[in-house]
Amino acid sequence: MKAQDGRAMFELQLELHARAVGRRPNITADDVLEVHELLVTHEGDLKSLFAPQA
Repeated sequence: MKAQDGRAMFELQLELHARAVGRRPNITADDVLEVHELLVTHEGDLKSLFAPQA
């Protein structure tokens, strides 16, 4: 796991914890849908999301 992946997982854990204790999350449903669409486009490959575009 690279540092970026670790940071993303940590941020997700913070968001889930905030949601569990009743605080308003920083991640919106629209954000989740946008990430889902990107992952579908890249066939679930997170590395290709950060690859330089040709």
